[in-house]
Amino acid sequence: MAQTASAPMLYRLLGGGLTLVAVVFLIGRMIWPAPASGDNTVPFAVSGISLAILAFAQGFVRPRVPSRAPGTTVEAYWATPSITTQILRVWFLTEGAGLMAGAGYWATGHFALAAVMIVAVGVYWISGPNTFAKP
Repeated sequence: MAQTASAPMLYRLLGGGLTLVAVVFLIGRMIWPAPASGDNTVPFAVSGISLAILAFAQGFVRPRVPSRAPGTTVEAYWATPSITTQILRVWFLTEGAGLMAGAGYWATGHFALAAVMIVAVGVYWISGPNTFAKP
């Protein structure tokens, strides 16, 4: 039964950490603005990489997670290691995209990175355990 609660609990902990980092970075950049730079190459490159990771997680990895069969309980669904592993990949990639964009935003203060970070946080919270455990 411990494994049943571990994936949804991990989801909440990872999401809480991602959200906290995003809020700290946004507020921190309001208080301490980044030095202005005329070069937008790095911010747009990091934004593109973060979006690519996010798109890969949601467009390629997430659809490969099997749905819960109608006769399967939620506990049995979460107790299946192959399913849990695939779901964790989606969450880790989505969180990684948000953290990458957040780190880039903290370093550059560029609006595109802030936007990608906020999108990644939103997509992470939309991709919760209930999304996968629906029959």
